[in-house]
Amino acid sequence: MWTYIIVAIFFIICVIIANSRKWYSVIKGKSSNLPSFTTNQSQEIVMDRIISKAEQSKYTIEVTDRERGRIILSEGISGWSWGFFYPIYISNEDGLTLIETGIRSRLIQIGPIPRRHHRRCIEFIKSSIKG
Repeated sequence: MWTYIIVAIFFIICVIIANSRKWYSVIKGKSSNLPSFTTNQSQEIVMDRIISKAEQSKYTIEVTDRERGRIILSEGISGWSWGFFYPIYISNEDGLTLIETGIRSRLIQIGPIPRRHHRRCIEFIKSSIKG
């Protein structure tokens, strides 16, 4: 009986922590090995398309910073994850637009679930850019 109570209390604490995490915990540093791809569309068009598609999707737009070329998307807690933040870095490089996408869990999460969510977000971004 006590075991169930302790597990329930732990779960409730984790939910509270995950829900209280804000986007600014993501911008402390950019990882050096983010998955990336390029497009020949301008930085402004890429940002506009991602923002437009995100407004109609399961992702929440946390931040848009056009000067720095940064968008932070998020998704909330689900049955299998604590939710994630997706920092998207958009920059010009050699006449092309470089899009780099990171992932940060709202709480500690390892294994295949973060990789799967990250891959889905990257595919979402690619499909958004295609129009």
